[in-house]
Amino acid sequence: MLELRRLAVDVIGCFASKPVLDALEADAQLAIRVATDELLLLGDRNSFSAIEAKMIANDSGSIAFDLTSAYALWALRGDGRSEAFCRLSEIRLPDPPAMSQGLIARMPAKVIVRAEELLLLVPSVVSHSLSERLLTACADLHPMKGSDLVPETEALA
Repeated sequence: MLELRRLAVDVIGCFASKPVLDALEADAQLAIRVATDELLLLGDRNSFSAIEAKMIANDSGSIAFDLTSAYALWALRGDGRSEAFCRLSEIRLPDPPAMSQGLIARMPAKVIVRAEELLLLVPSVVSHSLSERLLTACADLHPMKGSDLVPETEALA
């Protein structure tokens, strides 16, 4: 069964020197390296102050932003997830665990490739388009759409 489910997750944008972000990435439960000086941490924004303090202690030019409202995270699960993804994007998926970025359903996105799922991080303002396009492009795969947000603890497990 193919399933698309919206996940509730906090997103912290971290902008700092490479060594500072390397240390944050090593300690993070789930991180997306966007560029040498940019890292997105997916997790608990309650740790925002501690993350920012750690960054500034090691690089006074560091800055962090709460970007939770800027992004939406979707999980694509089930046996048909690779086929569904191929219908939405020309991105070639690397072997898990990995991350890639590019256009998915004609929108900029980041994909986290895991053994049992694909996590798709898209701009929140176009998030609804991802589900609509998947349901249309993959109708023959009989996708199921999750109707509610999954708690953060389950989302990143």
